[in-house]
Amino acid sequence: MDIFSATKRSDIMRKVRSRNTTPERIAAGVLESFGLGFDRNYKKLASSPDIVLRGKKIAIFVHGCF
Repeated sequence: MDIFSATKRSDIMRKVRSRNTTPERIAAGVLESFGLGFDRNYKKLASSPDIVLRGKKIAIFVHGCF
């Protein structure tokens, strides 16, 4: 059972960001420290992965808690 009303829950969820979250920034920082080039929120692939290493054909999806 939810402790918030539907209106309050809607307000809370509206504030949740979908890009540039803390876990995504940490993952990008690690990749940068290894000197890897990458793209963020790459729209040309299905479901828009958070980080894409195009040269290596790797897509990374960062699932962080909000």
